[in-house]
Amino acid sequence: MSETTDRLSLPYLMPAQAQKHVTVNEALRRLDALVQARVLSRTLAAEPAGPAPGDAYILPAGATGAAWTGFAEHDLAVFQDGAWEAFPPKAGWQVFLADEAEIAVFDGAAWRTASELVGELQNLTRLGVGTVADGTNPFSAKLNAALWTALETGAGGTGDLRYTLNKQAAGNVLSLLFQSGWSGRAEIGLTGDEDFHFKVSPDGSAWTEALTIDRTSGSITLGGALALGHNQSDYRSLTLHHTATNGGLFAIHRSGSDAFVGFTGFEGGDGMRRLFFGGGGWDVADANEIRFYTDPTTGAGANQGVERMRLHKSGGLVIAGSGLGTDPGGGNVTIGGSLTVGAPTGGHQGAGTINAVAVYDDGTLLTDLVLEQAATGRFDPQRYVGHPVAAELEDFWFDPEAYEAYWRTHHRLPGMVSWQEAGDRPSLGEQVTRLVAAVETQAVLIARLNARLKRLET
Repeated sequence: MSETTDRLSLPYLMPAQAQKHVTVNEALRRLDALVQARVLSRTLAAEPAGPAPGDAYILPAGATGAAWTGFAEHDLAVFQDGAWEAFPPKAGWQVFLADEAEIAVFDGAAWRTASELVGELQNLTRLGVGTVADGTNPFSAKLNAALWTALETGAGGTGDLRYTLNKQAAGNVLSLLFQSGWSGRAEIGLTGDEDFHFKVSPDGSAWTEALTIDRTSGSITLGGALALGHNQSDYRSLTLHHTATNGGLFAIHRSGSDAFVGFTGFEGGDGMRRLFFGGGGWDVADANEIRFYTDPTTGAGANQGVERMRLHKSGGLVIAGSGLGTDPGGGNVTIGGSLTVGAPTGGHQGAGTINAVAVYDDGTLLTDLVLEQAATGRFDPQRYVGHPVAAELEDFWFDPEAYEAYWRTHHRLPGMVSWQEAGDRPSLGEQVTRLVAAVETQAVLIARLNARLKRLET
């Protein structure tokens, strides 16, 4: 049978032992030293002079002193009854480190503090780092820097790091709130719905929705101006803006010297949509047409300028010279000034005129249809497909009396269109084709009248 206990090596009383009090006192001395143990330090290497009864130390490597030199590293040195006594530790012994305010545990090889041993905390109700956590903020930290880094593959991780935040339902709030002096200035997250919001505030009370990203389409809605490169006021920026007065505003400015050298578009308070390019621009006055302007600072309308052109939804176009023409509806083109095509002699000839190097019309068919009919008594219809006179040509055209009777009755030459029929508005090419046919008919009639004269002369 052992003479001491297994864990604290307390001496047993032996049968028929004399002076039992000595054994009991030895056990009490060990209990006093080891139970609820408290040491002053685990780093002091030099044996202190004048220790108080009960002072205790964990000896570091290389401890020196009359008694400590003979003790081993990690021993618990306790001053009792005027002398130092060493207690070699066993795994599981615990002491309180007074100078570190820590609990230390001997793991069989070294003394380790409780904070060194903690590798897992579960179901904590509060945690404060550098500050006190409370019921409102059960996790609180007061510090100047924080680091999150991925667990590398070499340490058993994936190398990724994903920070996940979750809310209960769509109507709840999941956000990051940024404060200055404990007053909110910015907030991002899912604030009350499932779209991503960016909010800002000048005072923590009034908040502006600066940007919203739709969760389904990914489209972005801006609540204020977007300026790139410089600020909005110096006109060297891209600005997307919305105001109660001007509605939507889009602007690209190049220089602070002139507000109109850039590009500006907005919907005015009058409902018009406008777009300006430096010295000009356009607006949509209503749902039917787009109007184009120049000199936006000189026009009668605010930020409009001098109207130069209108484009109607039907495709009609009005180009202004000294003034606009009529309503461009119906797909027509109206020019208030003159039109010059190419580089014709004389250039512009005044309002309402057209001057061109040449005018072509795909309705023009320059043929010999009439002469071929007069000479041969027929013409090849395949050669004159689409000829306006082909279906009208008859033999009486070549009879002077019948020809005269026709124009006296109808007040027009055969093959021509009378003023009563002008409502059909034949093309310029058709008119030219009919005129050529009329000239050819005149040539045939002259030839036949000449033949009559020669017969009379003989």
